[in-house]
Amino acid sequence: MKPAAIVFVSHTADRDGAPIELLRFLGWLKTRTPLRILILLQQGGELESDFRKAGSVRVWKRPLKKTNRLGRRLRESLRWEGIGNHLRLARIRCWLFRFRVVLVYANTAFCGESLTILKNINCPRICRLHEMAFALKNYCYPLGFCSFEQTLKYCESFVVVSEAVGDNLVKNHKVAPEQVRKIYGSVEPVYRKDYFDRDQREELKAKLGIPRDVPVIGGAGRIYWGKGTDLFVQLAAIIHKRHDFRNVHFLWVGGDLQHERFQRVEFDMNRARLNNVVHFTGHQADPYPYYSCMDMLAMISREDSFPLVNPEVGLLGIPMVCFQNSGGSEEWASGGCGRVVPYLDLEAFARELMEILADPAARAKMGAVCRRQAENLLVERNAPRLYRILQRLMNGEY
Repeated sequence: MKPAAIVFVSHTADRDGAPIELLRFLGWLKTRTPLRILILLQQGGELESDFRKAGSVRVWKRPLKKTNRLGRRLRESLRWEGIGNHLRLARIRCWLFRFRVVLVYANTAFCGESLTILKNINCPRICRLHEMAFALKNYCYPLGFCSFEQTLKYCESFVVVSEAVGDNLVKNHKVAPEQVRKIYGSVEPVYRKDYFDRDQREELKAKLGIPRDVPVIGGAGRIYWGKGTDLFVQLAAIIHKRHDFRNVHFLWVGGDLQHERFQRVEFDMNRARLNNVVHFTGHQADPYPYYSCMDMLAMISREDSFPLVNPEVGLLGIPMVCFQNSGGSEEWASGGCGRVVPYLDLEAFARELMEILADPAARAKMGAVCRRQAENLLVERNAPRLYRILQRLMNGEY
């Protein structure tokens, strides 16, 4: 008899929130289930080797390698990339044929292409949905909304990462409420003492160009419109107009510093003369040393389903401020982890940050709430909640 397996589909292996959260779940699952773990990556990426540690991996699409102009034109004329993808697809089907697939788990809305090639497998399909309205309409990876339509077509159940994601799914995409369940994203445990050694922290701040004992307002994530990286620079400009807070520094963890989007942000920083007070680290495999330099988190996203940085910095007792109607951050802050301001009101955002920075007692109280909420999302506690849903689906209870 063929061994039973779950197929996990990820649209990419880039260092991003959805693949990272899937890796955390798979790391917990692989020692707790007799089922084989099969991982289908629509695109490869930096985290590909991590996925291979969690299960058997196949990558469907790979871009053509850089070569000289003649070689590139020859391969394009021969449609070499398409041929390679078709060959890999054939090998993927042979790979799947060796197993009895009992569940297909799509890790984002944009796994529709893979779900289409898996449509003939007779088993339940579930989608772990991270995306909200703007991303679903405008994201093009690789087919944007067309890919999401295929996900809607082939998945009968959805596990969303926040109420905001679920509300959008039900209201705007005609998904029945009983098909939707909510499980927040998981975080790995950290030991606060490892990141709060004063000398080590001040040494890292010095390397970043941040003076000793200066308060730091943090941000995190990819550098793009949805994350509000441009608003982060504008926020820094507003705060530095206030004489009593000229010494505040700003630290953004994550993002590709070679990308054109960062060049635009850097342009604003230069024109506003903020180069010496706004710092970008780029992608970090271990962001916690940088998080530990923060006193407050400015979750300034325009739209973000449930940023994992919220519970990650929450484990370190760092409170936050966010916008209303911006996604899961509002749910996080409303539990006592921070404050919420009107959408795009940067003046109000700056006032709230400065008030909390000026009140250590209030900041400590919020920080304690942050730790309690974040500890409830530790992977050892949160992953079983998600797995119970998968088990019930495999047992035909949904």
